[in-house]
Amino acid sequence: MLGKLSTELLPFADIEQRITSTDNLDKLKPEIEKHIDAFLNKKLRDVFPILSKFIGEKTTNQLKEAYMNELETMFPALMHQYMTQLKTNIDLENVVVEKVSRFSNEKLEEILKAITRKEFQFLKIAGATFGCLIGLIQVLFNILAR
Repeated sequence: MLGKLSTELLPFADIEQRITSTDNLDKLKPEIEKHIDAFLNKKLRDVFPILSKFIGEKTTNQLKEAYMNELETMFPALMHQYMTQLKTNIDLENVVVEKVSRFSNEKLEEILKAITRKEFQFLKIAGATFGCLIGLIQVLFNILAR
């Protein structure tokens, strides 16, 4: 049962979908572009000083654009491969069991209360409403029965 619960709590398919989404890549692009700029304009020139004499800003920009285009096709595949490895390397059931077993009974009770608070509130209101209706119906039957 806990194995099923652990995959429901942390479904790898959902996590993988979010990680490999184009929205996620779009959020990372500015930082990646900044690193590629630093690499092409600083590190590459430090490692290959002679090469820097032959590569101008136009070529550097073309290289950056080529890297960014390649990244768009490479990123989802790399993230999918990473998630596949992660799925086989991490025993999700043991992680969940270990985390839950570290909780005290009071902590588990607190978590369950927080999760079910709204549902219990609804049950209280529904119970009071139905109780009131049943009471009114009984009063009506008693009045009509006389």
